[in-house]
Amino acid sequence: MGLDVKTVDHQGIPVIELEGRMSGADTARVSQAIQEQLAQPADKAVVDLQKVSFVDSGGLGVFVNCWKNYREQGNELLFLIPQGQIYEIFCFANLDKTFHIIDTLEKLG
Repeated sequence: MGLDVKTVDHQGIPVIELEGRMSGADTARVSQAIQEQLAQPADKAVVDLQKVSFVDSGGLGVFVNCWKNYREQGNELLFLIPQGQIYEIFCFANLDKTFHIIDTLEKLG
């Protein structure tokens, strides 16, 4: 199974929904989808990883680069990751200490 990427709106905040396995072949498409939201009027965006079953190091690198780009422009990139394997990967890479991770969209407040 490949990776599906789509962007939806949640109360004026763009949510980039990813579904499937994220590998090196998907990084350019994911990066583009996230970076496109910088041109939008919202000051934050969310990467939804609820339906992602795998992320490799290339995928983590995309998230780090996009997060830096958002931060440099004064915007916030959040990650929606419930407890589980993907959350553990982020913790193992110490990204849970860097990124703003939420476990539900309701926490956007």
